[in-house]
Amino acid sequence: MKDAHKTKEQLINELTKLRQRVVELEASESKPNGMGKGLRESEENFRALAENAADGIFILTSQGAHVYVNRRAAEIAGYSVDELLHMSMQDLMHPDELNGIMEIFRKRFTGEPAPTQHDTVIIRKDGQSIPVELSRARTIWHGQPADIVSIHDITERKRTGEALQRAHAELERGVGERTAELARTNEQLKLELAERKRAEEALRTSQEYASNVIDSSVDMIIAVDTDRYIVEFNQAAEETFGYARDEVIGTPVDILYANPQEGRTVHNKTVVQGQCVQEILNRRKNSEVFPSLLSASLLRDAHGELVGVMGVSRDITEQKQAQEALRESEEKYRTILESIEDGYYEVDIAGNFTFFNNSMCRILGYPKDELMGMNNREYSDKETAKKVYKVFNKVYTTGNPAKGSGWEILRKDGIKRHIETSVSLIKDSEGHGIGFRGIVRDVTVRKRERKK
Repeated sequence: MKDAHKTKEQLINELTKLRQRVVELEASESKPNGMGKGLRESEENFRALAENAADGIFILTSQGAHVYVNRRAAEIAGYSVDELLHMSMQDLMHPDELNGIMEIFRKRFTGEPAPTQHDTVIIRKDGQSIPVELSRARTIWHGQPADIVSIHDITERKRTGEALQRAHAELERGVGERTAELARTNEQLKLELAERKRAEEALRTSQEYASNVIDSSVDMIIAVDTDRYIVEFNQAAEETFGYARDEVIGTPVDILYANPQEGRTVHNKTVVQGQCVQEILNRRKNSEVFPSLLSASLLRDAHGELVGVMGVSRDITEQKQAQEALRESEEKYRTILESIEDGYYEVDIAGNFTFFNNSMCRILGYPKDELMGMNNREYSDKETAKKVYKVFNKVYTTGNPAKGSGWEILRKDGIKRHIETSVSLIKDSEGHGIGFRGIVRDVTVRKRERKK
């Protein structure tokens, strides 16, 4: 198993064991038959494991000072390793998180119960707040109690979770509004039915109003009794299915499903759970099959007895076609990118590849599986890496694209090439920078010809 593919728990456990082995070997080294070689090997193993980890690794003293920091931790925090070694965990913590974090550290070093893993926020050197998942394990550093701390950047997970929550809330609100309207109408009908003997006229008026509401709805509204025979079929349903109301009233609802078994499943699920919201396949009178989004709920009489199921649905054919058109557009976009000679790339804020075309692989000399997730530092020397950071940071800060930036890269085969690249900022729906994209051109031959 590669270190980057290990879970945080596996990684911290291995680091803790290696650190303990180092402590044991340090203690034994002072004895006549000291194990200096074993100590060096264990120390090297510890550092190799930590330096190749996908997560940031710190070793902290009881005062919160950093006595060891790996390269990934420096990348996440935006500082150099040397800078971090002269800082403490307090210097990285977001002010709103600092008191809670320090209380956890205090408890751990005094032996009190404290969580070993939780989410928090750190402040990068550039001032950006980064949400991270923080995990800890106890260890010994030069004979003193210490903590091995792992940090994992969860920015994308947070954004994805927030987007899903917003989408879920929007769907629930839309379904809730329609369900609430139908529930109010249904409640009104039940109240009028209970008073039928002394308020027949009021009941008739109420029924007419409810019928108008149902028929004026842009959504299909269909109700069935407990035996699944159609008892209500509004105008939107007539227009969508192609049946006249009189044709379907009193007939099994199975005629409206592409697969009758799906209809029975939806009905049973609604009866058991009280409601059912899902995508289904319907069939029109002319046998044409189409997708729709259905929200079904129970119908009860004035005494609370189940009398049937009412469904509100909408034809989502156009939505599906739009999704297919989008998929085809994306496929066309990818085809175009793969046909150009210049390299196209997309990277995250940290500079790690998230998308690229085949030409990008050809220019850098790496296969796709190796290039995915790779950082520019891995094919650049220190001076070039500084130039790249400066250009990308300016684009991120100003939001303005950069064109014609050139520098030297080192291919996988060890050959140096000169490239020119453009850089532009990728923004999310709220206008926040989430990465970069651009075009890369190999200008090695052109530069050589100019020198002649």
